[in-house]
Amino acid sequence: MNLEALQSGRSPHLLLRAVVGSRAYGTARPDSDLDIRGVFALPGQAHLALEPPPEQLADAKNDVVFYSLKRCLDLLAQANPNMLELLFLPEDCVEYRSPLLAPLWENRALFITRRAYDSHVGYARAQVKKARGQNKWVNNPQPEVPPAREDFCWVIPPATGPAT
Repeated sequence: MNLEALQSGRSPHLLLRAVVGSRAYGTARPDSDLDIRGVFALPGQAHLALEPPPEQLADAKNDVVFYSLKRCLDLLAQANPNMLELLFLPEDCVEYRSPLLAPLWENRALFITRRAYDSHVGYARAQVKKARGQNKWVNNPQPEVPPAREDFCWVIPPATGPAT
């Protein structure tokens, strides 16, 4: 299996190739990277070999990731947000979709389950909790240099005037 062939769309094993991330949702900046996700299926012979076929192919930075059809379906069954995103991407982000995936696309709503809800809500709550924790540091910035011992010493000047 060749990542470059999948990435360029020249592989006969390619089932899906789509743009995800900031470019898919119009939040990309000029310096944003291009994130590609996809799905491939190997012929039956590959599954009869002594070593198992790859479940995932990715570049060094994980900007380009292709999942085997089996791995994709396993992740969808687990309500994986990245896989659900692939099913519900805007059509203009899907660069190629094999007609073999039509039954999956027609039934994609079946993957929106209680487990998917819990997965997404749990992720959102974790992000809010994380953001609130970060805001503590943003609202109360810590000094770059730790305080010296002398900073904790207070000298009380002698009282002036008549003593009672």
